[in-house]
Amino acid sequence: MLDLAKTDSLRVEIYDTAIETVVNSYVRYYAAGDDCTSRAKRLDLEYFLSYLSHRGTVTLGELSFSDGCDWIDERLEFEAPSTVARRVATVKHFTARINDRVPHFVDPFAYLKAPVAAKLAPKALSPADLATLRAAAANPSTLKQWRLHAILELMSETGLRCDELRTLRVRQYDRNHKVIRSVKGKGRRYRNVPGS
Repeated sequence: MLDLAKTDSLRVEIYDTAIETVVNSYVRYYAAGDDCTSRAKRLDLEYFLSYLSHRGTVTLGELSFSDGCDWIDERLEFEAPSTVARRVATVKHFTARINDRVPHFVDPFAYLKAPVAAKLAPKALSPADLATLRAAAANPSTLKQWRLHAILELMSETGLRCDELRTLRVRQYDRNHKVIRSVKGKGRRYRNVPGS
């Protein structure tokens, strides 16, 4: 049985080894766990093997760049570009590890490009929706209503995220410069937010 962990045992004969055997060895070494990443890698490779199965037994030496491109096109018919990109990353990692361990192996997927998901701009409330929300929060009478009114105004005027607002302290507001200082955002980055 093929063992990707033992570099010395891998020689040129790997080209004649069925791709399924090599994938099984890869899974034992890189994706044997029960965590999400291991399960995802196994599923990605199952899809890839399923695609190749229409050709019968495929050896590692028979893999080509066009196999990768055709597989990506097929997956894009059923899955989102971001999902396909993850699957491509798994298959590229698989062939890259073989390339690292087998002398003279040429990685057919080294230059395979994963699909790029379109970056969507965040959706903001329309002016009409914001006006409706403000009208519903107008004329607060209880402490809870005042609090919700203040949260609504602060978020709509400054663009603060919920978690940024949750951790905000009164001392962070600089009345002289009308700015909220050192707002802790995503990735533990701090920024100053203009206030009104």
